[in-house]
Amino acid sequence: MLEEVTSFLPTNKNKKLKIFDSTFGGGSYSLRFFDLGHEIFASELDEFAKTIIRGTEKLQKLEKSKRFTLYHGNYSEVLNDFEDGYFDAIVADLGFSTIQLTSSNRGFSYQKQNEVLDLRYDQSSGEACFYKISKLKDYSELSKIIYTYSGEALSNKIAKVIFEIVKVERRSDVLSVVNAIDEIIFSQNKKNFNSILSRVWQALRIWTNDEFGHLEKFLETSIKKLNKNGRLIIVDFHSLEDKIITNFFRKVSKKNIIDDYGNFEKNYEHLTNKPVLPSEKEILENKPSRSAKLRVLEKLIN
Repeated sequence: MLEEVTSFLPTNKNKKLKIFDSTFGGGSYSLRFFDLGHEIFASELDEFAKTIIRGTEKLQKLEKSKRFTLYHGNYSEVLNDFEDGYFDAIVADLGFSTIQLTSSNRGFSYQKQNEVLDLRYDQSSGEACFYKISKLKDYSELSKIIYTYSGEALSNKIAKVIFEIVKVERRSDVLSVVNAIDEIIFSQNKKNFNSILSRVWQALRIWTNDEFGHLEKFLETSIKKLNKNGRLIIVDFHSLEDKIITNFFRKVSKKNIIDDYGNFEKNYEHLTNKPVLPSEKEILENKPSRSAKLRVLEKLIN
């Protein structure tokens, strides 16, 4: 949703904006903001993805300039290094990178069955998924995790076999996990097998990386780092992510009564009570974008 995100940048023709690209990914947002003449500060947690992109002409163009800086780290933590009120816009696209799916060798895709079920964005910190599962006391804990982060109806049965494979049989390869799930899926659900695996992998990835915890920290930090009339622009792809973002935007944009006469003030304005959705053209060109939702918050105070 590059065009839609760009359209929500603060408009000041005479000012070079300071923009934080929270989720650098493939670099498309940073490159567009750079071409518009703005100063870009970007973060990328996945060192592997960053290494691949670094070899491209696109990133080389950015890194040769003094208007672009790329940091390694989680967006919720990198932001803390900046002064309050520093940015004109903070942008986050929470979509999953195809680089991680196809080339990371960390089990991000259930189709990469020779890989280990690691699922960490940053292998220099945290614990691999299979190791976290092995530390659980009972499969019911894993069932709750899968259901909470995916809503998968078969979470209990699936958790039981994953728990058996990883903790009891001490196998951590993707193939073993997929085969174990396959064996307990009834024939009427076989046609939905890939969808079931997608939900399970999504839940395990979110849990392994504490994605929602970092998102909540990021939201709280980002509004402090915006200057007056600065905008927080977020693209999300998951209903639970969207709920966290929507609830936060609504909470901070409430009217505050300031006297006994009913006068009020607002510190933030939620500009997208209804989310902006991708165009039909983008959905045709990029199928995963069909679930994208764009939401924007504007800061009204210093």
